[in-house]
Amino acid sequence: MSAGIIHLFNISSAPQNTPILYAMVQHYNSSTKTFSVCSSKLKFTRNEVAMIIGLPNQGHNVEYQYKSFSVMTKMDLKSRILQLAKEDHVVEEGDLKTILLHVLCTLFFPCSCNRIPEEFIRLADPEVFKNYNWPRAIHGYLLDSLDTLAKKQKSPPEAMGYLNGCTHVLLIWIFEHLQLQIPTFPERRPRINRWTSIKTFALTRAMSLLQNIETTQVYVICHSYM
Repeated sequence: MSAGIIHLFNISSAPQNTPILYAMVQHYNSSTKTFSVCSSKLKFTRNEVAMIIGLPNQGHNVEYQYKSFSVMTKMDLKSRILQLAKEDHVVEEGDLKTILLHVLCTLFFPCSCNRIPEEFIRLADPEVFKNYNWPRAIHGYLLDSLDTLAKKQKSPPEAMGYLNGCTHVLLIWIFEHLQLQIPTFPERRPRINRWTSIKTFALTRAMSLLQNIETTQVYVICHSYM
C-alpha cells in the first residue's frame, strides 16, 4: 500500500498544459458528457482514470462535499510535506497520512478554503483510503467542474473560468486519445508515469490544433487502453 501512496504523491510533479485543457473544454458537451473532436465523440470514463492513476475502479463512494473543517491548515500541511521531502528515512504510517492528505487536498479535490476538511483527515488513514473508489471520485469531480466551466464559457460576457480537480489525469487522457505526441516511456505503468514531459502551447495554438486535427489522430477507443 505504501508504494501506491507514494506514487500518488508523484502526480503533483506530472507535466501540465493548461491551454490545451481549456481549448478542449470548447469541445465539451455537458448534456452527453462527451468531447466532440473531428466529428468523433470522445467519452472520458472512470475505467480510463483507473488505468491512468493505477488505482482500482471499485470500492465505497467518496463524499467530497465539505461539511466541517479541522484546525489544520494547508500551510501546516505544506510545512509537513516540505519537511518530509528533506528527510531520508523509511516512510512511516504518519508520513503516509501526510502524503494522503496532500493528495486529497491539492490533487484530487482542491478547494480554496485554507482549513483541511474533517472528512479528508478520516480518509487519509491508509487502511480507510484503500476501501474507496478513487477513480470514480476523481472522474465525478472533474465532470462537475467541466459542466460548470462549459456553462460559464457560454454565458455572456465570455469568461475563461477555472477547471478544478485532478487536471493531470484529464490532460494525459487528452494526449493519449488525440495522439498529440509520443509518451516518454510508453511501457510504464500506471499510465501517468509514461508522461514525464508534455508539449506546451499558447491558447490560440491549442485551439487551432483541435480544430484542424486529422481524423487519423483521434482515437474514440484509445488503443492505449485496449
